[in-house]
Amino acid sequence: MRPRDRRPSASWGYPSVPQIMNQMIVRHVPAIGGGGELFDWGGTQRYTLEFTRPHSSMDANDRWTAAYPGLEYNVRPGVIGGVYPFRYSLNNAPSGMTIDAATGEITWPNPQTTASNISITVEDTKGTSVTSATWSITVATTRFKFFSPSGDNTTGDGSLGSPWQTLGKFQSSTSTTTIGIFRTGTFITDDCDIVDGRSTRWGTALSRPSIFLAYPGETVVFDHGYVEGVSEGVEFDFVENGGSPRVYLDGLTHTKGHNKTIRSFLNHNFCIRRGIFHDYGPGTGGLNSAAIDWESGGFLSGTSNRDTVQDCEFYNQVYGTGNCALKIYATLKLLIEDCLFRDFDAGSEAAVAYKSGGDQITVRGCRSHDMLTPSYGGNQNNMPTGTCDGEVCFNNFEGPEGSGFSTVIINHDGEVFDQGQLHVYRNTVRGGVTFWFLDSNDGPYTSQQNVFVNDTTNDNPDGSHINHLQAAEDISRLTVIDDLTGVAADGILDANGLLQGAYRTTYLYMRGHEVPS
Repeated sequence: MRPRDRRPSASWGYPSVPQIMNQMIVRHVPAIGGGGELFDWGGTQRYTLEFTRPHSSMDANDRWTAAYPGLEYNVRPGVIGGVYPFRYSLNNAPSGMTIDAATGEITWPNPQTTASNISITVEDTKGTSVTSATWSITVATTRFKFFSPSGDNTTGDGSLGSPWQTLGKFQSSTSTTTIGIFRTGTFITDDCDIVDGRSTRWGTALSRPSIFLAYPGETVVFDHGYVEGVSEGVEFDFVENGGSPRVYLDGLTHTKGHNKTIRSFLNHNFCIRRGIFHDYGPGTGGLNSAAIDWESGGFLSGTSNRDTVQDCEFYNQVYGTGNCALKIYATLKLLIEDCLFRDFDAGSEAAVAYKSGGDQITVRGCRSHDMLTPSYGGNQNNMPTGTCDGEVCFNNFEGPEGSGFSTVIINHDGEVFDQGQLHVYRNTVRGGVTFWFLDSNDGPYTSQQNVFVNDTTNDNPDGSHINHLQAAEDISRLTVIDDLTGVAADGILDANGLLQGAYRTTYLYMRGHEVPS
């Protein structure tokens, strides 16, 4: 990560008339899981608290169900709804398995014996709790094949001690239930089966595997082969028509992609964890270019269900028209959580672009800095008013301001299609916030308990520090509740987006992205 200018403001000041409405009463509630108190920030439930992973229909050959003897087993549940933050606990866990109470990450450092009927309980800030479906873990060597750039496709047998060498070997010589574990080094995607120009396809519909794991603690790079003016990047295409719930990529670095890098078409329970995507060439307009792209049919017709992207990093993106880190079409209960976006060039739609035909999309706990493109955007077009829903919450986004630029921008295309609902709450945003073309077909939208710090010269006259850019036909479609707003000179935030001074004393855990540890 390149050095960043993080010099704090010379001084902070408290505005004589704070731009905050209907200040809420600060309360405490009994701690979740015991031990101290957890701040109740007054939030309300948007959706029912539920697990998107694990769940009762999880495939018997899912990544969660297998561990290699002596090799760390590491997974993280997906949870949406409820009132964040959450507290996690394990039930009937085998010896040595632990869970991070704040994030839900499960670690089993040294699995040796098969374990059964494990479950997770999550409790939200309001005391509502739910327990996941149970799952079992088979500890055996049988489903695993190992790969190393120094391996041998001819004499190797794919075992830990005798790994195969290439991605092409993984694609052609393993079954759909195989879990590939990749060792340190760079794997070239050009040795795979390439179709339709620059696409390589995976998944059970093609009798090919779809679980890729980096060996614990090792750096594994997939080189997608883009060289400007010489070759296009290879797209990893998972086309399952809803039939496979087993697509799972964990711990991999993807570089030198171009238009799409990973494409998901109707994959239920698709998961990407701890991935790094960097140094991508410019995309091509009209191709839905993105590091990760979800595609399917029309509004809620053949959606992808219960997908997760967690703990990923996206940086050094050189984008062309229409490109994004994540482009989202027709997904149900997608969770994007704790991802980092940084060092994006100008010219793309947004790091996260929520497009059309989705419902209950959650973007939570993400961060951004050094951005020349919006961190969150999307036109949410062709969504019947009041039907599709999404929430953007507890994110810490930073971006510059300028003509036509916003850090968060809703309906970025300025289109007149129906727009779905969106709840933007408990975010910290340094930079512009824009809702375009509000009318009776859009939303309703809610902006609640955010911290917005931006230049008031771009501010809409309503004093919300939310810019409408175009004349709003029906401003009532956006409800603003308890936002804390100001300009940089007010000293509301420090250089890392944390509340400081008197603002911290008054509004900590009540405004912006910060939550109790």
